[in-house]
Amino acid sequence: MQSMSDLSTRHYGLSGSELLEGLGGDDLARKQYARLLGVMVKQPFTVEVKRKKSKRTHSLIALRWEGESQAGTRATIVSLPQKSANTWQAKFLMAIAKDERPQSSDQDALNALLIAARYESRLGEHIFAAFRRYLCDGGPNARAIKEAIGEARKKAPNKLKKKARIKRTQIAGLKASDLTVNGMKFQAASLIAASVAHVLPNAIAIYAFPLIGGVAFMLLQVGLEGFCGWSAEMEKTSQLRQSEEEDKVT
Repeated sequence: MQSMSDLSTRHYGLSGSELLEGLGGDDLARKQYARLLGVMVKQPFTVEVKRKKSKRTHSLIALRWEGESQAGTRATIVSLPQKSANTWQAKFLMAIAKDERPQSSDQDALNALLIAARYESRLGEHIFAAFRRYLCDGGPNARAIKEAIGEARKKAPNKLKKKARIKRTQIAGLKASDLTVNGMKFQAASLIAASVAHVLPNAIAIYAFPLIGGVAFMLLQVGLEGFCGWSAEMEKTSQLRQSEEEDKVT
């Protein structure tokens, strides 16, 4: 699996640190970030196709399902390739599909999600919504995340005197090499990642570890209020749903 830093460079021509820095006040950067989470989840089932620069996310690459035409309207699939059934991505998709539609059968819930997953941005929207349901509850979960962010920011103030590199490691899905950041910010985001993993249902958290780190970095940058406010607006207006529909691959 490619790191978020590598994906940011390939899809947008931006380093991971450049994308992170834009999260504080750039709506485009937030759309790009959410879309990359969708890219991470779709990777095992797709092939990369070069595209004209997306108007809404500035993406230079689209992901097409294996066997799908490389141009024209995005295709919908009704099941994931059997060879990828044991990947964390396949299991994560089923987990959030059931979380969205607990009254539906497994297959019906997954089919509904796969319709949206034609587009990386739409899938990113569903991923954000899954995290928002449990982080932005206004109750004990939200308080735990706010406390973790507060402690983390003490370790990573906005103005850092010295940058440091640390060994490649993994804490709650967070890899030091995934985004070009200094060691202090990595350690700070690790605190948030642990808290995020704790408040998610086990059925989601066990497969979401590779995504939790990305959400933790965003929370460190924009805070819980920023994350909840933007993700709520995204859900309400479907800002990401149209991000790739008007951009066809040629």
